[in-house]
Amino acid sequence: MKIFIIGMTGTGKTTVGAFVAQKIGYEFVDTDDLVVKKHGEIKNIFQKYGEDVFREYESSVLSSIIGEDSNLLTDNKLTDNIIIATGGGIILSSKNRRLIKKSGMIINLSASVETIFNHIKNDNSRPLLASCDEFKKLNLLKIYDERKQIYKDICDYEISVDNLSIKDIADKILFILKSKVM
Repeated sequence: MKIFIIGMTGTGKTTVGAFVAQKIGYEFVDTDDLVVKKHGEIKNIFQKYGEDVFREYESSVLSSIIGEDSNLLTDNKLTDNIIIATGGGIILSSKNRRLIKKSGMIINLSASVETIFNHIKNDNSRPLLASCDEFKKLNLLKIYDERKQIYKDICDYEISVDNLSIKDIADKILFILKSKVM
């Protein structure tokens, strides 16, 4: 089964996804990591080519993970038993939403703006949020408002990560998986 972990930047998708995958013996991939591997640092892509080109790269990576275009991955041996941590904005494309929805279970890691801000405030590697704290929080709030309902609409399960440890979040995902598929 393919399990997609979606949500805003800073909600722990990559860390939790890798942890859960290791616990259940699934493969793990992160769409942002695959974009970086194929095209270079995300910050540089944004600076040189803009967000639209990054979103195209992101969509191509998603298609290859799902199996619609396996030529894009250097490792074409991905199995169906995989956890995919997506970039926060992958859900902005209706095509990506359709691909994800038809391809597996979707778990949304949600958090308050305050929690997200506390997780990312010292991280300037995120192109849409690389600014001083005052503007970073305003940009975060804008992005959060744009995406929050999309995450809710597409997901099969939602887990609020506010005040939870990585292990607590993973335990909630493992509970969902045990009750549904394992």
